[in-house]
Parts: sequence; structure tokens; C-alpha cells
Amino acid sequence: MRLVLTLILALLLSSCDVHFLSEFEGRYDEHTFEKQMLIPTPEDGKLDILVFSDAHIGREINDTGVTEYNDELVAELKEGGYDLVLSLGDLSDEGDMGDPNMLGFLDAIAEKAPFIGVIGNHELHAGKDAPYWAELYEAHEVHGPVGAYGIGEEVTVYALDSSWRIFSKEQLDALEGAMEKDDAAFKIVLSHTDLTSGDGFNQSGIFILGEAQIAERNRLYRILSEDGPSILFTGHRHYGSGVMKHNDRLWEYNLDALHARNVALQSDDVFYRVQLNLETLTVTVQEVLAADSSVRKTVVMDY
Repeated sequence: MRLVLTLILALLLSSCDVHFLSEFEGRYDEHTFEKQMLIPTPEDGKLDILVFSDAHIGREINDTGVTEYNDELVAELKEGGYDLVLSLGDLSDEGDMGDPNMLGFLDAIAEKAPFIGVIGNHELHAGKDAPYWAELYEAHEVHGPVGAYGIGEEVTVYALDSSWRIFSKEQLDALEGAMEKDDAAFKIVLSHTDLTSGDGFNQSGIFILGEAQIAERNRLYRILSEDGPSILFTGHRHYGSGVMKHNDRLWEYNLDALHARNVALQSDDVFYRVQLNLETLTVTVQEVLAADSSVRKTVVMDY
């Protein structure tokens, strides 16, 4: 029996991301959410956003889809006329900020629309942390990986650092203080990790050590609900999307992502067209297959 359990654990770990078990020096403890004005309110009252997660640039072994996906995403930007682009982390596969493919990808996006990005657990793989990525982002006109960004006076986008799979008390304190003073009509909150439904079968190994602490999750939901209406976008999943309505003021949308071809769990390569109607406070999300730009699913969230 012990041998069987050992073999099962070895099999699971073989496809899991266990880099987070390593100790890296430094964490992004200087959390500040002093709002920076990014773009004015769209004249038609509709904010059009392109959202994606887990591009995993640099992953090449047994995976021929990464470059194609990135090219398809940039092509969508050229055609779509988006007001904003959001990345939910794991942009890099091995935390290599010098990868020319990644740098070119950042620049291609920043040329087309304002770009806000958080970082994921894969950004830590080279022993780097959020301040390191903040320097890279600034050099390539990407906003983040932590901060608050205004879309006129009506919308604030909050970028959180969940790359270590926790939400520290310091970050929650700073977020709560900022939201209490924020009179924007709507909040968009970005986090890499899946906060509610991560069950370990998403190539992350979280079923062994657990996700964010329950107290941290509950406090985050309370903050977002009290200072809503808001939508929480998360990435990190590689096995289909999920949508949850926590209450009348808070929805959470867990994005699907580009998936490695060298593991058992598969998903299509997708990105998301999101439209926020500021007059009706309605969020419409279309899941788009990158290969042919067809819409796989449409979800409407009405506040």
C-alpha cells in the first residue's frame, strides 16, 4: 500500500509546479495602491478589455503552441480596438526577463493599448520577485505588478501580488485602506491564483500545501464586497474556466489558459474579450479560441 501511495504521489508531482517550495529572498512587501490615472472614461461608456493568462513564454519542450498563441493574441489586438489589456500572470515560464520572445511580446502589446500585468508563480522560477518584474514592466510600458489604475473616475483596476500563493496582512491592509477611499463606480481586481476553487488538478500542487489561508480569503471577499461592485479576475487554471457569483456586489471569473502539451490535462488556447458597460454595470465576457477567433462561451454578469 505504501508503495502504491508513493508511486501516485510521484506521478502527481511529475506534472506539478513545485518551484514554490524553494526559498527566494525578498517578497513584494511595499504594497501601495495609490491610484494612478491611466486612461479617460471611454466616450461611449463601454470599456473594452482583452484579458489573458498563463502565456508561459519560454516553454518549448514538447510544446509547439506557445509562439502561435502569442502571435494570435497580438493579431487580435491589432483588429479589436481595445481600451485596455490585462495579463493575469505566468507570462514567463521560467522567470527569464531576458527572453527576447517575452520582451518582444510585451512591446507588441504596449504599442496597441495600455497594459496592466500581475505576476504568477512561474515568474519566481529564476529566483526573482515582484520588484524585479516591476523594473522590467516599467522599462516596457507595462503597469504593475502591484498597484491601482484609474479608468477615468468610474473604474479602478487593482493589481495584486499572489505569486507566493498568499495574501499578506500588509497587502490586505493597503488594499482595504485604498478601497475605502476609492469612490469609483466599479472595481476590477486582478490576481494570479484561483482563490476559491483551486483543487490541485491544475498543475500546481496546491492540493498538498493548500491555497491562500481561509482567513485571508474571507477578508479579501469582505473587502471587495463592501467596496464593490467589483469583479475579480484570476488565472493559474489550465483545465477550463469557472464563474462564481459571491453576492450581488462581487463576481469572480477564473480564466482558462494556454496549457502545456506534455501533460495529461489539456485545454484549448483561449483569450477573453471583456466589455464593461458603465451605464448598466454589466460585464460581458467572451471566451475566444485563439486559433480561429471563434467564441466558445459568453457569460453576462449583471450587478
